[in-house]
Amino acid sequence: MQQGFTLLELIAVTSVLGLLSLIGVQSYSNYHDSQRLKLATSQVYSALISANSLAYAKRKDLWLSFEQTQTNTVFKLSDNTEGLNPFSYFAINDVSLQLTSESIHFDGYRGGVLGNGSITLSIETGEQLKVIYHQISGRIRVCSPVRGSLGYAAC
Repeated sequence: MQQGFTLLELIAVTSVLGLLSLIGVQSYSNYHDSQRLKLATSQVYSALISANSLAYAKRKDLWLSFEQTQTNTVFKLSDNTEGLNPFSYFAINDVSLQLTSESIHFDGYRGGVLGNGSITLSIETGEQLKVIYHQISGRIRVCSPVRGSLGYAAC
């Protein structure tokens, strides 16, 4: 009686392992992209909430302006419309943003954002999330253009 594996059995096992690892790598890549989009959305949402709270706490109107380059988008928070001498800023990398306005105005006396609009964040795979702000309700929220995508409610 001979012991061991035949060449055909070894080829079959390595082929199955290769296919399983290929599926696993692709799944991890999609998961990583989704998490990158969720992180960027969280940063934008937090910036809007923080700017709103800061404007109300200082009793001073503030503007959150955006500057887009090929590789990133820089958010600048300032107390004038020109965006000069920003006292706070951060950058979003590797995620594309579509903005409904060049800056967002926060009311320092009543609290809340002045105007309506949204910021749409997307990645290469086509997944999108939106941060929507609304003047009348004073609400800032995150939603998904696709129903139930990435754990967010539909817009």
